[in-house]
Amino acid sequence: MKAIAIARSYIEAEGLDLHTAPSFVKLELQNEERTAVRFAVVSIEVAKP
Repeated sequence: MKAIAIARSYIEAEGLDLHTAPSFVKLELQNEERTAVRFAVVSIEVAKP
């Protein structure tokens, strides 16, 4: 989450922003089922005033 917030500041000068959509996924690690959070991240163009 922190990396997404930092990335937004880098692309702001180019008139871009990020749209994120979190989701949960199930993983199997060491024969145990775990839940993780996945972030789909897409850049979008921001209208300039």
